[in-house]
Parts: sequence; C-alpha cells; structure tokens
Amino acid sequence: MILVVDTIVRGGSHVPFNSALLRVLRLAYPGDEIVMSAAGSHIAALMEEDGMEAVRVDSLDEDVGMHYGHLIAELIRREKPDSVVVSGCSAEQLRALRAIAIRRSDVSFDAFMHSELAEPAHWRSRNPLVRRKDMFGTIARGFPSNMRLVVLEYAIEQRLRTIAGRRQATAVFPHPLPSHAPRPAERGSGRPERQSISFIGGTFAIKGFNIFADIARAHGDVFDFQVIGERADHYSSADDWLFSVPPSDGKLKRAAFDHALEKTDLICLPLDGLRYSWAASGTLLDAIAFDIPVLTTRTAVTDDWESRYGVFGLVAGNAGDFAAIIQSVRSGHLSIDLSEEQTQARAAIAADRAESALAEKFALHGRTIR
Repeated sequence: MILVVDTIVRGGSHVPFNSALLRVLRLAYPGDEIVMSAAGSHIAALMEEDGMEAVRVDSLDEDVGMHYGHLIAELIRREKPDSVVVSGCSAEQLRALRAIAIRRSDVSFDAFMHSELAEPAHWRSRNPLVRRKDMFGTIARGFPSNMRLVVLEYAIEQRLRTIAGRRQATAVFPHPLPSHAPRPAERGSGRPERQSISFIGGTFAIKGFNIFADIARAHGDVFDFQVIGERADHYSSADDWLFSVPPSDGKLKRAAFDHALEKTDLICLPLDGLRYSWAASGTLLDAIAFDIPVLTTRTAVTDDWESRYGVFGLVAGNAGDFAAIIQSVRSGHLSIDLSEEQTQARAAIAADRAESALAEKFALHGRTIR
C-alpha cells in the first residue's frame, strides 16, 4: 500500500502536480492501493481531476500542518503502508520525518522537494545554531537508509548532492507535464492580428513580473501583451491598460488557462535565476507542453535542458537582456516563429515528463516498478 501525504498546500495549489503524481503511481504500481491524505480543501480540488476515482482519499483538517510528526506516525499506524510519499516538506517536517523513518525501518519514505530548497539558496542566517536547523543544515545531517529525497529536475539533484553528500539516497522525478496540452497544429484560429507575448502565473516579483510589465510599457504599440494568471497583493489595477488580458482576480480554471495559451506567440518568463536553479518552474513547463516559443532566464535547469535536449527557446541573463531580445524581435532582427530545432527539443523535454514515461522509469524508494 502507498500512502501519499501533503500537509503544505490548500485548495487548488499544486493540484496539477499532485494529481499527476497519483496517476503515475497508479500506472507504476497497479496492484497497490493508493491513499492520498491532505487538507479537505485540497482533496476537493484534486477530486475534480481525471483518474482520481482509483485513489482512496483522506480529508484532513485545514490546520493539518500542526503536530506534523504525530500526524504522520498516526497515518502510518492506521494505514500500514509499505511506502510513504510526502509531497512538500519544510525543514522542521523533514526532521520529524527522519525521526519516524528511524523508528519505522519497515517502511520506505520518499520526500518530494518543491520550492523548499530555493529559500536557503537566497538567504541563510549567520548564526550557526539557526543554520543547523534550516533546510540545508537539516539535509547535511543526513537521513536513514529507508528515506530518500526526491527533486523535480536533474540539475537540482546535482546541486542537492553538494549538500547531502553521496551517501544520501536521492532521485529525480521530472516535473510532469499536462498531458492534454494541444500541439501547435491543434490550436484554434482565433489568434490576435498582432503577435502576442504572454506572462504566465501570479504577478510576483520573484517570477519577474515587473520586468514583463516594463517590456509591455515599452512595446505595447507593436505587440499584444497578456497575463495568464492571478494578480498578487501588490499589483495595481492602474496597470491593466498595459495588457489586452490583465491578471485575473483569482486562480484561473484550467480551461481558461489553456484557451489563453492557445492565442500566445511567445511566453516571456523573467524568472529569478537563483531561485529557479533550485526549484522547477511549472509555468515554464506549461510553455514546453504547449510547444510555444519561450523567452526565459538562464538557470542551472535551462543549462541542463540545453545539454540534454538542445536549444528549446531563448534565454536571457538579466533584465537588460530581456529588453534587448524583445527589441530585436520588434526590429525584425530576431524571429519568434517555431524553429524545427526548438520544436524537437521541446518535444523531447515533454516526452521525458509524460506520465506514461515517468511510470516506466520512476520507482519508489526500495521498490521496483511492476
């Protein structure tokens, strides 16, 4: 039996990832019962996704993050799983999970890391006592042999090993791509006359929205700019005039998200280079899934993609590079049309992250794929 636990998210957050993870586990281990335990609001959102009817769900209280160690231990006692999969872990929760894994050597543990590794990459306290208990300090102290750390990109695993050491069990579960995304030939014809440049996701500075907004101010007379995502607290509605599609007031439904992407010629994602060298970008992978030309920041992940798959899009080193590239497109010196080389690279990235492919190559810790 496989127990999947997520105490971090609420509502629709991380639904695409967690639903894909559950479908991959079902494909890889068809004979195992799979139980998903999470906050009730997240379970409700998950149940709207395809393939969830084969998963037994366990709705927890919304304050599920409290008393984490006791909760996990109780779930294991009650469900008696062979494998425990934890989707998202703080440093404190990793320490609690380590203590449980030491006591329960009969159970294997996979701790999936999302953006948690990116926080200490940006800043760590100078206090050695604090550093000992932050994410990097917790990982450096090691885990028992029945516990493994799982990251979502090959480049992130390489960085993780510099902290965890070679003896620590690690694995890569490449961030799944939405299987329903239409390829270019399938897209609708209702596209704007002007070339459309889109930003995906919430309007956060760490995702580079301020850079995108500045580009829209400078080139709105030539290009059509849209924001496919929700407005963050700091966003001012006075900027709505910059965009043919301004940010939404709430999280977009998948159908509306897909429809907006179908009308996009270029996705511009000026991501924080350091953060997204330690965290996978689901929004960047949406661009890959739809096979849309993309302009994004050079990171350890994009460098790894280029070495594995080839040139997949345009990469920029800093804010000035983004502005220069858009200016080159405007002047006609650079085309954003699909090239065969980039199309093949994006197809290879997508194939590596298809749910069926992941089910054939990703095995839970201590187990083989059936």
